[in-house]
Amino acid sequence: MKKRYLYSLLFGIPGFFVALIISFLLFGVTAGVLWVFVFGDNPWPSFTEKILPGLFVLAFLVAWIIFIGIGFVIGRRLEMIRN
Repeated sequence: MKKRYLYSLLFGIPGFFVALIISFLLFGVTAGVLWVFVFGDNPWPSFTEKILPGLFVLAFLVAWIIFIGIGFVIGRRLEMIRN
C-alpha cells in the first residue's frame, strides 16, 4: 500500500473525531451568537432549523476532508523522500 493512502487513513480516523469536535464547537458558537445577538428569546425563524444542522454537517465534512488531505500530502512527501 502506498504511503499516501496509508497516511490518509491514519489521519482520517482520528481526524473524524477532531472534525466532530470542531463542528460541535462551531455549531454551539453559531447558535449562541444567534441567540444572544440576533434573535434572543423571541421565536426563531424556521430557516434556522435548516441552516444550523446544515452548517454542522458542512463544517464536519470540510474539517474531515482537510485532515484526510493533510495525511495524503504528508504520505506523498514521504514517498518522494524514499525514492
